[in-house]
Amino acid sequence: MSPRPADRTTRILFAVSGLALFGYLALRPWAGGDTPAAWSSIMWPVSHLLAVTGFVAYAALGARRAGRAGGILASVTVALLLPYYGAEAYALQVLGSLDPAQAQAVAQAFRYGPIPITMFGLGWVALGTLAVLTARTVRTPGLASRLALIVHTVAMVAWVPVFFLSPVGRIAHATVILISAVVLATRGYAVPRPAAEPQLTVQPTR
Repeated sequence: MSPRPADRTTRILFAVSGLALFGYLALRPWAGGDTPAAWSSIMWPVSHLLAVTGFVAYAALGARRAGRAGGILASVTVALLLPYYGAEAYALQVLGSLDPAQAQAVAQAFRYGPIPITMFGLGWVALGTLAVLTARTVRTPGLASRLALIVHTVAMVAWVPVFFLSPVGRIAHATVILISAVVLATRGYAVPRPAAEPQLTVQPTR
């Protein structure tokens, strides 16, 4: 059986996730660093809500393509990552209007508390596993698409170490995700679903 072209929804989810995750880091305020000055900008919540959009779209893609395991991992990913990004989007902007020293202390307390940081870390593990499972559902028709699939999967797995890069490095990472996602949205082929096994019927004897 020849590979079945990825359906329209799969292509849209690849494109939306890539565009949103690129927008997250391209639009995030970098000039003031990770400080209350940056948090108080309207682009801080906007960029982090784009991150939420991108991860939800990617989780939906994984749930659609990777079967029951993908659905479970997609739910776990969203449940563990989104509360943290919600706090980043909304709470930090409010803290940006407070005394800088006080704001930093409160931000550090909820960012690195044992429960939020554990949930956040487990969320990245779930996302990385989902990325690998999703990659297994895609066949690519040429070298460019094959490389895009490999690069996209590695980039989705590598979010945690990328947090320690400079702004240029983080935007470059998002650019890689965007380009590879667009290639997969336009050229990727999905693994065909297995044909249903014929049903045997027993005719009653007379």
